Amino acid sequence: MLMRDASHLFGDSRVPERVWARIEVSPCGCWLWPKKSTDRDGYPNRVRFDGVLYRPVRKIRTILVGPVPDGLQLGHQCHSLNLGTCAGGTACAHRRCVNPLDVEPETAAQNLRGGHTFQRRNALVQHCPSNHWYTPENTMMVGKHKTNRACRKCYRNSWRRRHGYPEYVMEGPDFTE
Repeated sequence: MLMRDASHLFGDSRVPERVWARIEVSPCGCWLWPKKSTDRDGYPNRVRFDGVLYRPVRKIRTILVGPVPDGLQLGHQCHSLNLGTCAGGTACAHRRCVNPLDVEPETAAQNLRGGHTFQRRNALVQHCPSNHWYTPENTMMVGKHKTNRACRKCYRNSWRRRHGYPEYVMEGPDFTE
């Protein structure tokens, strides 16, 4: 699935010829960096541009499209479109994509939710294990860094059990048999 046609950018003289020589265009429109030139996580190794080492996708995007705002990462939109067919992980071919139109600046949280990650799966969960809705009123953040979601109703009942009080009787739309 082609994200956006970037054929007019391929071979642009602002990017060194030695870089273009390494890129293979896949049928889906991704510009793939050679697999043998990737790090242990499957991302392209850094390449020297004007004496400084850069990630190829970041430097190519900066040259052809524009700079990435400070504090943002580049998220592979080509990967997000192919979640059903991509296994994810270090074998993910989308990690090797250096097509500047297939990546978008995004926060670290947005980037994590866009791939095969625990954070993405967790964000899609709408109920607690007791089938109570995760609503703003019924959800609290717990843990050392307040990064884990918890159901207020279940948390309250857990506290009541630990301290010898009778459990709350669940009534209304959240009640499950």
